[in-house]
Amino acid sequence: QITYGPFHPVLSDHEKFPYLHQMASDHTSLALALVSFIMHFGWNWVGLVISDSDQGIQFLSYLRREMEKIHSALLLST
Repeated sequence: QITYGPFHPVLSDHEKFPYLHQMASDHTSLALALVSFIMHFGWNWVGLVISDSDQGIQFLSYLRREMEKIHSALLLST
C-alpha cells in the first residue's frame, strides 16, 4: 500500500506495516513545497486549514520555520 501525504510516525513501524510505504518523508518537505508554491505565485496572504492535532501543530511549526527562512532571505535581498 502506498500513501501520499503527511508522514505518520505510527505507520513507520515496518514490523506492523510491512507493505506500507509513505510517499512524503515528513512535514518538512510538505512545508517547503507549500512555501515554494506561495513564493512562485507571489501571494501575500494565504489561508490554511490545519488539523488541531499533534501532527497539525508540528506541520505549522515546520511551516513557520520555512516562512521565516524565506522572509529573512527577502530582507537580505532588498
